[in-house]
Amino acid sequence: MLRLPKLLPLTLVIMMFAASVLVHGMVPADTPIPIHFDAAGQANGFATGRLALYILPLITVAVFGLVRLLPMIDPRGDNIRRSGKALDTVTIATVVLLAAMHAMTLYAVTGHEMALSRIMPFATGVLLIVLGNVMGKIRHNYTFGLKTPWTLADPHIWDKTHRLGGWSMVIGGGLLIVGAGFEALNPVVVMIITIGSVLIPAAYSYWLWRGRAGTNGEGHGTPY
Repeated sequence: MLRLPKLLPLTLVIMMFAASVLVHGMVPADTPIPIHFDAAGQANGFATGRLALYILPLITVAVFGLVRLLPMIDPRGDNIRRSGKALDTVTIATVVLLAAMHAMTLYAVTGHEMALSRIMPFATGVLLIVLGNVMGKIRHNYTFGLKTPWTLADPHIWDKTHRLGGWSMVIGGGLLIVGAGFEALNPVVVMIITIGSVLIPAAYSYWLWRGRAGTNGEGHGTPY
């Protein structure tokens, strides 16, 4: 029997393909299909041809498949397996976001308008909060998490960086949600907050590495 972490993404993928098939028969063959959005959720890239309706469902399948492969291809696959709940949470959140983007794309293709400049920052904020809440539960590995040269070199730095990363993502996500509630956020502001929530722990990992390198009197972090 499939558990929720697998059942929910699979269900959403099936629904995405089903919705694409439905809209496929409703729009002309030369209808421009949004395939790229800016940080505020405004479409800034289009493709012609109804096959473009299936791009996001296919991307979602690829993401889901890659996540399932991680424990088998990562040299520290056992740590990924021990991070299973965190990985499942991230997978579900990512698939839900992709499904929401697909729904908005199909809604726009059929001639409707939505306040994407508020919806997408809000959705991004929710995703950051979800990610932030599981960052501290991700074990040291090479493919999943906040990977910098310094976190990969030292499990101690990995753990501390991910704990700070959890807080920075939750705060960044909260700012996006609050901001989107008041007004349409400038794409630059959305980008700064989103990237900043990742750059802060990345810089922290370097600072930790420099501290440990200085303590050891060597030019590198503590080996694991």
